[in-house]
Amino acid sequence: MTTSFGFTVSQRASLIGGDPLKDLIRLGAQAEQSEFIDTIWVGDSLTVKPRPDAIVLLGALASLTERVRLGVACMATFPVRDPIQFALQWSSLDNLSDGRSLLAVCNGTQKAGGGSEIEGGYFGGITDPERPLRLEENIRIVRALWTGETVDFDGEFTSFRDLRITPTVQQPAPIWIAGMPAFNTKLGDRFFERVARYADGYQITTRSASVIAAAREQISAAFDRLGLPHREIPIAAYTGVAVGEDRAKTLATVGGFLDGYYGRGAFAPERLGFAGAFGSLDETVEQLVELVESGVDHISLRLLSLDTRAQFDLLVSEVLPAVAAATPIASAALQAVR
Repeated sequence: MTTSFGFTVSQRASLIGGDPLKDLIRLGAQAEQSEFIDTIWVGDSLTVKPRPDAIVLLGALASLTERVRLGVACMATFPVRDPIQFALQWSSLDNLSDGRSLLAVCNGTQKAGGGSEIEGGYFGGITDPERPLRLEENIRIVRALWTGETVDFDGEFTSFRDLRITPTVQQPAPIWIAGMPAFNTKLGDRFFERVARYADGYQITTRSASVIAAAREQISAAFDRLGLPHREIPIAAYTGVAVGEDRAKTLATVGGFLDGYYGRGAFAPERLGFAGAFGSLDETVEQLVELVESGVDHISLRLLSLDTRAQFDLLVSEVLPAVAAATPIASAALQAVR
C-alpha cells in the first residue's frame, strides 16, 4: 500500500486575516513542484462559512498547473446547487484541466446556528433532511449528463427531457463522497450504503488509524447489506497540519486559527488534538507516519495557521521528505486518487 499526499488551499483564510487570495492560489500552484504532492484541493461553502467560490478557484489552478489533480474538499453546496448548471461547470473545469478534476461531495449539513437550514432557505427551502437525497440524485444527474448523450431524467427534485451538454468530461470523472457519520447507527449505515452505491472514493476528516480501519469495515458491511459485489473504495484522510516549537504552543496557534475559521468555541480544547498533526517537526512527522501506516490511500493536508508561507515551506521542504523517508509514500504517482 502506498499513500499519496495532497495540499489544501484554505481560501477562507483570506477573509479572516490570512494571505490575499491571489497569494494562496499561487501557493497552491507552487505545491505542484513538490514530488510528494499529487492533488490540490479547495474548500466550499456559500453562506455557512463564506469563502470565494470553489469552481472559480479550481479554474485558476487548472491554468497554473499541469500535473496534479484538482478537487474540492468537500463540495458542501452540491445538494443545493442546480445539478444541470453544475454538470456544465464541472465538465468545463475538467476540460480546462485536461481531465484532472476530482469531485468530493458531501451533505454540507451544519447544525450550529441552523446554518445549513438557513442556507437551504436561499435555494427554494431545501431542508437538512433533503440534502443527502439531493446529493444522491445530483450524482445520478451529472454522471448521466457527462456521457455526452441526450438525457431524459425523472427525479424527486429535478426532471428534464432531451438535454445534452457540451463539453463533456474527458474521461469518467471520479466522484468521492465525504463525511464522518457515527459508525454502527442507522444514519451511519445509510451513509456508507451511499458510499457503496455511488462513490469512487471516500473522504474522511481524521488522522486516527483506528478510524480509518473502522471506515473500511463500514464500507465492506454496506456492500454486504446491499448485496453488491465488493469493489475498491480508496479512502482519503483530510487532516490539518501545523508545525511549531512544541505541541502545546502549536495547539494554541491552531485553536486561534480554528476560532477565526469556524467561530469561537467550535472546537473544544480537548478536541483540538484530533484536528490534525501538530507539534514540533518530529512530533508532526511521527503523527503523519502513523496515519500513513494505517493504510489510508491519500492524505490531504490543510495548513491550520495564518502564517501560510512559513508553514508551507516547512511542509514541502522538511515534513513530507521526512515522512517519505520513514514510510512508502507516493512520489507524484496519482495512483491512489484515480
